[in-house]
Amino acid sequence: SAADLFDHAQHAYTRGLLQSIPTLETPSKSVLKTIPGMVASLADHVHGCRFCQRMGRSAGISNERPRLAELAPGHWAEICPLCTPDIEQ
Repeated sequence: SAADLFDHAQHAYTRGLLQSIPTLETPSKSVLKTIPGMVASLADHVHGCRFCQRMGRSAGISNERPRLAELAPGHWAEICPLCTPDIEQ
């Protein structure tokens, strides 16, 4: 559900997006948090976790695409050891 997404974000990318949302407590004209790096072009074949490579964290990680796991009924996500260390591998 949407409440689960906001209250229990599972993936590092989702958490990063949620952290960029301003709140009523955010001072006006303050700089919002961003996710570093650039999104890879869909034309580029990326080995391994696309998010880790964007974050510059791909050293030592397999070039295999992260496995898909069903985190909750109907809720699937790629599981990368660096992006989702709190999810059982």
